[in-house]
Amino acid sequence: MSARLEAARDYARRGWAVLPIPYRSKNPGFEGWQTFRATERHFGSVGNIGVRLGGDSGGLVDVDLDCAEALELADTYLPVTRAVFGRPSKPRSHRLYLADGAVFEKFSDPDDNGKCLLELRSDTAAGGRMQTVIPPSVHESGEAIEWHSDDDPRVIDPALLRRCCAWLAVGCLVARHVDPADGIVDPRAPTTDMAGRIIECYPGLAHTVCAWLGIDDPLADLMRRHVPADIDLAALVAMIANDLDREGWVRVGLAIYAASGDTDEGKAAWLAFSRRSPRYNKSGRPDERADASALRVWRSFNKSPPRDIGPASLVWLAQRAAA
Repeated sequence: MSARLEAARDYARRGWAVLPIPYRSKNPGFEGWQTFRATERHFGSVGNIGVRLGGDSGGLVDVDLDCAEALELADTYLPVTRAVFGRPSKPRSHRLYLADGAVFEKFSDPDDNGKCLLELRSDTAAGGRMQTVIPPSVHESGEAIEWHSDDDPRVIDPALLRRCCAWLAVGCLVARHVDPADGIVDPRAPTTDMAGRIIECYPGLAHTVCAWLGIDDPLADLMRRHVPADIDLAALVAMIANDLDREGWVRVGLAIYAASGDTDEGKAAWLAFSRRSPRYNKSGRPDERADASALRVWRSFNKSPPRDIGPASLVWLAQRAAA
């Protein structure tokens, strides 16, 4: 019996929804994987193996540690679990838990073009499905994905796990952006006043830290103030580089909407900003489908107006770009 088939049988016995994944890939590579029911015959040949997360697998959650700081600090902030895996260059980078009702969340560095720090991977808030590639598989790089500890995942309250992930993300920001010489806080020995000290001494990180931890944001009023009427919205947006991932792109769109409302001026600034992304239009020519996609996102802002971001965010982003 192949190791792949044996693993698929074991995971299925645990109640996990297994998926056949192509060799050296993390993408299922076929339509309908979100509801696909695999059988043993799907694991007879060479390939990777994945599991669908969330409700389809009894509340299985994967905390995916994407950056070096998250890997270094994870044991300080995350609850111990006996289901841990990774690969040689990123050992113990995946921690599995059973947290029924957990919701996907991505924690990104606002001062590094929105690059991911870590993800809490489960069903999305809208009911979308996610999956993760697990041992025995081979990463795109050719590295083997292997268990560090192959036992039952820890059962944990989803709200507690989400809060631990949020604190880990805060610790990553501290490790990245807070000068140790300041003596403010050591992310490897966090204290109860860590968030307050960061907000007080590093206001540029305050909005993100407050949002993650669900505490009052001292900059909230500022972020919601109107941009002065004499500021050229198009010129302001033109200062902001669009090398962002989708999350960062949408966040800028929300700030434009907050500044302009559903106006032609705001819509034009959003389209101009979107068109500057290399992901948006690789041909360099007008792309009607890409424009239509951007406009659908714009219309969604009208249905769900921004609450935690305001027009002053545009000024802040533009000033940071000009620094």
